[in-house]
Amino acid sequence: MVRVALGITIVSQLAVWIALESVADRHAVVVMTPPVVNVAQPALAVSSNVGEPVEHLHAAHDNAHWIAAWNADHAFVSRDGGTTFARVLDAPGVLVDVGFTRTGDVVALRGATIGVLDRSGERWRAIPNLAVDMHDATAMPRLIDGGSDIVVVGSMHDDRYHSWVAASSDHGASWRFHELERAYDAGDVSGSQAADGTIKIIVPSGACESILVWFTWAADGQFRRYEMGVSCVGGRG
Repeated sequence: MVRVALGITIVSQLAVWIALESVADRHAVVVMTPPVVNVAQPALAVSSNVGEPVEHLHAAHDNAHWIAAWNADHAFVSRDGGTTFARVLDAPGVLVDVGFTRTGDVVALRGATIGVLDRSGERWRAIPNLAVDMHDATAMPRLIDGGSDIVVVGSMHDDRYHSWVAASSDHGASWRFHELERAYDAGDVSGSQAADGTIKIIVPSGACESILVWFTWAADGQFRRYEMGVSCVGGRG
């Protein structure tokens, strides 16, 4: 999941520019969608005041009109490309990450609890054994969104030597877990879930002449690890 304060998100080959207007107060979210190729018209720019500073922005993988903006306390979601935003999924705890499922449900991670907003309303459930206290966790957890399941990568209590991937197919009522091989920085892990349910996790590589590692976790439970050598010339990889 890409989190940007200023940048471009590519959604189904549509470039969506999202920025936080005014570095001083960051109250307004500006969304710019470029025109269709070869059509002579200016880009559309819309602005929405969410009423308080926001620090993170994220557009859904498959729908450029679904945009989440949030800070440590509140999440705001737009379904119209940034024209309007609604505050959603209020609950106790620090808001760590926000994303979308493939069908458009909003998912929010507050500490070790996961919140889901769908057509039936909002609900919160705990993720068993997820570590969020930095005395126990090597990194704060994060969402891998865009699939049919809720997928979280993070640390588990009593295991500082591995990161774990946790997945739920029932909005957090039950979870399945698989450990990764070392304590990767969850903030740098990226991934996605394919239409067949396979979860793909790419972990950060180190310096030059290192190994790039990725994992696949199929719907039938089969877990595979892959790697390839990575080298670079004239600087960092």
